[in-house]
Amino acid sequence: MRILSRLQHGPARLSELRRMFPEASKKMLTQHLRELEKDGLVVRTDLSGRLPHVEYSLSNSRGLAALSLIDTLAEWSREYLSQR
Repeated sequence: MRILSRLQHGPARLSELRRMFPEASKKMLTQHLRELEKDGLVVRTDLSGRLPHVEYSLSNSRGLAALSLIDTLAEWSREYLSQR
């Protein structure tokens, strides 16, 4: 969820995501990104020229829909908790 939240602000390289989530190992972060890509939530774009350059971005269909659903659940949660 945190990766999707970050990607809603634009594409990010793996190194940038590693700085944002220092508690996650490179292996674990890469594994999560691959799972998100497999599920159609994230798009991996290879922009390699002379140097390896890969960016991850939110997919326009499933990724945005998942974020919308998460936002709806968060809003419901805030309303529910305020009524308690």
